[in-house]
Amino acid sequence: IRPGQGCLTLGTVGVVRAVTERPHFGSREFSTIAYPLFGRRWACGGDVASGGRALQWFARLCHGRDGVDAALLRAIEREISAVPPGAGGLLFIPHLGGEVSPHRRLDARGALIGLRAEMDRGHIARAVMEGVALALRSILTRLEARGIVTRQFRATGGGARSAAWVQVLADVLGRPVGVAEEEASARGAALLLFVAQGVYRTIEEASRAMAREAGRAEPRRAHHAAYDEAFAKYEEASEMLYRLDHGRRSG
Repeated sequence: IRPGQGCLTLGTVGVVRAVTERPHFGSREFSTIAYPLFGRRWACGGDVASGGRALQWFARLCHGRDGVDAALLRAIEREISAVPPGAGGLLFIPHLGGEVSPHRRLDARGALIGLRAEMDRGHIARAVMEGVALALRSILTRLEARGIVTRQFRATGGGARSAAWVQVLADVLGRPVGVAEEEASARGAALLLFVAQGVYRTIEEASRAMAREAGRAEPRRAHHAAYDEAFAKYEEASEMLYRLDHGRRSG
């Protein structure tokens, strides 16, 4: 609720929002959004069309499952625990449902780049988690270029149940990432109701009383430095993939 704070949602869609004191709207070059939060506060950010959806795709492809329940999530975390950050050079572009932000390219496609014969499901799973995190960083980088500084995040959504994925987010973004308690959307709705009914005088007061963290990940400096290189590759590969595919289909 304060400038410097942000929210990450790992639902079907991946979401990054930063709290600001004035709106920062999108441009012809970069597709980001802004909407009023409360008072003089604004929420600015963008969406990754395939956030948790990308992990569901992996589960169907590699585990033959249509969803990711708690047991499967633990199994996936065990698989990626044997794979170091960077997934052995495997890069995942998560545009399985097109790209929404920072470029509005609804016809963009996803890709796995850098496969080798010795790689297994753990490499693909880690690359998927890292690819979504890199896509969120791509949006955050554009917000930072507009002077929006976000020092910490709170993660929500089904993907935030994975401590491994939350740690990847912290390492890729270089920011602490706290995990909101379950049913964060319902808690937020209740918070607004209590303020409207006078149970709490302000949103700030209600937030202090009601907001809780179920976990927290701190960025690891060495891993963040490694992800700087991966991010440069992600930006270049995402752009080249779109140009290659767009040129082929329009030629």
